[in-house]
Amino acid sequence: MDDPTQSRPPRLAGLLCALLLALLACPARSQDRAIPSQQHFGHQGWSTEDGLPQNSVHAILQSRRGYLWIATEAGLARFDGVSFTTFRQETTPALPSDDIACLAEDAAGDLWIGASDGLVRFHAGAFTRVNLAVGPSASSVLALAAAGDGSLLALTPEGVLRVDHNAAAPLPGAPADSSAIAEAPDGSVWLASATGLLRYRNGRLEPPETSALSASPLGLQVDRTGAVWLRSAQQLHRLIISAASKPETVPGLPPAPLTASLHDRAGRLWVGTRRGLFLAATPGAPARSVAEMGDRSILSLLEDREGNLWVGTATDGLHILRPQRFAQRPELNDRIVTALAQTTDGSVWIGTRDDGLRAEHPRGNRAATEPALAASLGGEVILALAPGHHNDLWVGTLDGLVHLDGNRTDRYTSADGLPDDVVRSLLLDATETLWIGTRHGLVRWDVGSKSSRQTPPIRVDGLPGDLVGAMLQTRGTPGSAAGDLWVATLGGLTRLTANAPGTYLVRTYTAAIGLPADVITSLAEDGAGTLWLGTRHSGLSSLDATGLHTYTHSSLPATINSLVDDGRGSLWIGTPRGIVRTAFAALHACSTATAACAVPAAHFGFSDGMPTEETTASGHPAALATADGRLWFATARGVAVVDPAHLRENTVPPPVVIEHFLVDTHDELPGGFQARQPLRLPFGHGSMSFDYAGLSFTAPARVRYRYRLQGFDQQWTDAGARRAAFYTNLPPGAYTFEVQAANNDGLWNRTGAQLAFTILPPFYRRAWFYALAVLLVAALIYAAYYLRVRRLQSEFNAVLGERSRIAREIHDTLAQNFVGISLQLQIAEQLLSADNLTGAREQLGEARSLVQEGLGEARQSIWQLRASAVSESGSRNGPDSLPAQLSRAVKRAERSGLAAQINIGGIYRPIAPELEKEALRIAQEALANVVRHARATEVSVALRYETDGFRLTVVDNGRGFDPDSVRTADDHFGLQGMQERTARLAATLSVVSAPGAGTSVALTVPLPRPERRSS
Repeated sequence: MDDPTQSRPPRLAGLLCALLLALLACPARSQDRAIPSQQHFGHQGWSTEDGLPQNSVHAILQSRRGYLWIATEAGLARFDGVSFTTFRQETTPALPSDDIACLAEDAAGDLWIGASDGLVRFHAGAFTRVNLAVGPSASSVLALAAAGDGSLLALTPEGVLRVDHNAAAPLPGAPADSSAIAEAPDGSVWLASATGLLRYRNGRLEPPETSALSASPLGLQVDRTGAVWLRSAQQLHRLIISAASKPETVPGLPPAPLTASLHDRAGRLWVGTRRGLFLAATPGAPARSVAEMGDRSILSLLEDREGNLWVGTATDGLHILRPQRFAQRPELNDRIVTALAQTTDGSVWIGTRDDGLRAEHPRGNRAATEPALAASLGGEVILALAPGHHNDLWVGTLDGLVHLDGNRTDRYTSADGLPDDVVRSLLLDATETLWIGTRHGLVRWDVGSKSSRQTPPIRVDGLPGDLVGAMLQTRGTPGSAAGDLWVATLGGLTRLTANAPGTYLVRTYTAAIGLPADVITSLAEDGAGTLWLGTRHSGLSSLDATGLHTYTHSSLPATINSLVDDGRGSLWIGTPRGIVRTAFAALHACSTATAACAVPAAHFGFSDGMPTEETTASGHPAALATADGRLWFATARGVAVVDPAHLRENTVPPPVVIEHFLVDTHDELPGGFQARQPLRLPFGHGSMSFDYAGLSFTAPARVRYRYRLQGFDQQWTDAGARRAAFYTNLPPGAYTFEVQAANNDGLWNRTGAQLAFTILPPFYRRAWFYALAVLLVAALIYAAYYLRVRRLQSEFNAVLGERSRIAREIHDTLAQNFVGISLQLQIAEQLLSADNLTGAREQLGEARSLVQEGLGEARQSIWQLRASAVSESGSRNGPDSLPAQLSRAVKRAERSGLAAQINIGGIYRPIAPELEKEALRIAQEALANVVRHARATEVSVALRYETDGFRLTVVDNGRGFDPDSVRTADDHFGLQGMQERTARLAATLSVVSAPGAGTSVALTVPLPRPERRSS
């Protein structure tokens, strides 16, 4: 835990202090204080130019979600390995100030932020300020520690506070002079003061664990062994509580203020000072300077889940030290290395393109900085190296062949029998025959003794090309001195098998007979005797007893610069884009597989410690396995060295977070936190994008992703290193976006991150709309059916009405006339029987008149059937008016022997002919009933016009009848016809009668009031 009081001096004073310490610093540390050569760290830094809010980093924390949180003097930052998200007071009002002092995460996963002016809780994407109003200065938080019981302890100038959710109170029993607090691995919290150490556990403060300390510690840490580390301004002590031992002082620290300490998972102790970072690799070992951090003033330290060390500085921002798998030789990082070899004394020889030959000897830890008589080599371009059998070395250059044997240097050129001065490859076999590859062919030379070197080299014929490249001699069968010699040329691959002494059987392989390419760049042999071939553009191949096999899986490179067997079952491949490791067993399995086969492969590059990812292929050999098991690779910027036996694997699957879900331009995940319920999105959005991150800090650029959208995608999409997914015009439905990430070693986090959401259908695709549409269609069908039925009913009613009208007309006109005619004829017959010719003639005349009248009425009925309207010519007071026609009907009734009279009153009003006709027919039917059925002697007809209508009455003194019995009779239609006509007139009809009491028929027809005319 950082020093809560001393590591945060006032801003100006802190800067001045750092400046003075830098000016008064001791002379540069000597080489013996550097990190041991077997420890390698990759260094990377971020500052305000990279998005950090400010360069003073006071606290660093990795949350359970995997994010890195950084506290600075200008705000809070969240880091995902690629970019920073900043939180300042101007954008996050809950922050009391931008000066962030400390950070902690409690058991529930909430982030607590201590600032110079208060405490803030970050929960579910929202910041909430916590009230710390305990004393006048209690709002300043110096340090935070989360306890296993879910509570939080905050160190303030007024003492230690216990914080539960949004409430804070002083911790009972905590010393007022508490100077440091720290979380322990077991979930307890330790407090340090001048009175001793106390432990807070299970909600209470336990008695002191130690006696009084000489001074209040400025920093406190509890490691995994239970030891307590106490830091003062100048010393760091280790105290084992269970053994009640005296504090052990860490030696080797500089005379500079100590500011931070960290005991990592590997048991190493890191100490930050005002003059750099120091490391004690083992307990009790002296601390040594970490050169990568130089003299930077350190404020905070953190070890993340992958074992990387994060360093916060006072003025230089945020830094990371990554344990590297590959070692470099910094003094060679500006040189192109071409060839590598190890002599029998263990020295590693390094050939360069422009700087001659260098050697790294096994004596001590001296770096590869010793030039090897560069002037005597004849040139600075080294193309090939081959170790001799007696600590000597053969060197191929642009200017011939050089033999280094101790302090003796011998040079050989074309004048000594070489086909060319450009020596591209060398190999010394077990019989001490030196094979020399040049631009103009291959020669062999017996170099076993100095006297034999007087014999010139012998050219080897039968090669498919003169330009010779890589060479390899296989181990051969048990009992044989050596196996076959394989030679790569520009025209293909040649196999030389020893035949008789000094003779060889030559067999050639080219692309024409199955070789993947004619240009073979590198050769290697595994423990099973399989020959492995690297090509420039055709990938990796193997040749064994079963034949030639080519591997084209995407995880393997197409261009290969070098191959080397690590002796542990893996093949290492140098490429222009890094180094690839794959297992021989996996390759052999794929060589016999009948279906598509995946070849697992690990990729290494700059983030693993390589000086550059570009390996070279301009010399031979470009890769080397040394006697101690290490592998050396020639690169365009020095050498890359790895120890496969101690290769550090990244076993932490990267946490995956979905940072943004953009629907068109709106972010549905503010702060990167999603709602517990699936998101519900309206229909009609055109585009959707998902921004995600795999939180691996070992090699962020080599994190790989795959994603799928359940409900849309059928399979996973391999996104490579892309951190975004895009979809457009998704149909309505329920979806779940899933994303997984793999770290730099290919370890997948198969849980990944998920985001469920639903795109709501438009209103016209919802259930209620379908139901409404069904109801509407049903209603339309019913309406159409109803209208058709109504139309048919209307037609039927019209036909029925017309039939009824015709029936009424026939009944009220023709039938009545026929009855009258029949009656006149009957009277005429009686008169003829009485020889009253004159009376008979009159009756026949009346009958004729009735016939003519009936014919006229029949014509009128026919005309009404053929025309839609009737002329209104008879609607005026005249011979066709209602009073006139009533008068004629009364006269006809008189001829039947009745005493008939008519009375017309009121002011005559013109009425529509149809109304007069219907009223007339009702009167005629009433008179006809009197004549035929009433047996009356008197009948009176009255017509009276009023302002709102007229009233027509027919009264007789006949025998009367029962109206109810007549209505139910099936053979009497007169009264029914009268009622139908009354309905057409919208009038009222009153029939009053009783047996023996006569009959009264009254028709009341309403009419609109006449309009007044202005004079």
